[in-house]
Amino acid sequence: MRVLLTGASSFTGLWIAKALAAVGAEVTAVCRGRPEGYDAARLARIEAVAEVAAVVFDRPFGGPGFLQLVQGALPFDVLCLHHAEVGDFRRPDFDPIDAARADTNGLDAVLSCLARRGLVRVLHTGTVFEAGEGDGDRPLAAIGRYGLAKTLTSTLIRHAAAEIGVPAIKVTIPSPFGPGQGGGFVDYLLRAWCTGATPVLDHPDRLRDFVPVDLLAEHYARLAMGLGDPPASGRSNPSGHVETVAEFAERLARAMRPRLRLPCPIEARQPPKPSAEPRRRFNTEPLPGLFDRRLDEARFDRLAHMARGLVAGERSALVTQTQAA
Repeated sequence: MRVLLTGASSFTGLWIAKALAAVGAEVTAVCRGRPEGYDAARLARIEAVAEVAAVVFDRPFGGPGFLQLVQGALPFDVLCLHHAEVGDFRRPDFDPIDAARADTNGLDAVLSCLARRGLVRVLHTGTVFEAGEGDGDRPLAAIGRYGLAKTLTSTLIRHAAAEIGVPAIKVTIPSPFGPGQGGGFVDYLLRAWCTGATPVLDHPDRLRDFVPVDLLAEHYARLAMGLGDPPASGRSNPSGHVETVAEFAERLARAMRPRLRLPCPIEARQPPKPSAEPRRRFNTEPLPGLFDRRLDEARFDRLAHMARGLVAGERSALVTQTQAA
């Protein structure tokens, strides 16, 4: 099957591209930017994607170049919408409506063209921070402006796919972790430990859902390729380790201490004032293989290798350990 994938230069996008190729997909990965504008981490990821997929640059979703691609290339069987307008989504002036508009620009035209040429299904990536997703503290409101933007985007995609009669599956992602992350909570912990610092957990009692990115990507690829029954609800909520931030940090520390030969300390402190962000939010469908010890050990081996490479300034360490995954 021929798969058109957006957002492949992201951390999860790299793993999804690899997982799709591993189950036999012929993947075309579309990037909105050009490689000369990428930072080191993104450039390393897209170089790894290019080993398993045909990469097309400078094609913002829904723009003239993107439409030209879907009109002129061989037909695609599956469209995987994994891109998102993120930037600094925590800034006070982050506009969720502008973000949703950018993420769905030209959506109707893209879907209509692909449907005429035999599109079988659409997968789109959601987040557990969307309104009504996952489980946890009620009401399940959108978390932050980014969560609101993704709520709007998912609604628009489902509506547009339904209008042309193409099945759409939303894969709701919690908090993925693994080699190649290049930013985020796990990256923060690893960098702190490898430089002799003690990472500080400002919200240690928040309950979140930490999912291994390799298992998440395999699940995503199987849905994209139609391997197994699709979710009756049209939504898939893959879940990993549902535990507090402090518990997950200690899980990672226990794995890294013998591998890095470092103490890997953790400091937990409660914020001075209550946060508007809910304490508990998590997905509800545990992934197969979550407690496979062999996979766990290999995953932590790759993370330790990446941590040493990051501190040494090796750009390639962000992705080299994904090759054996």
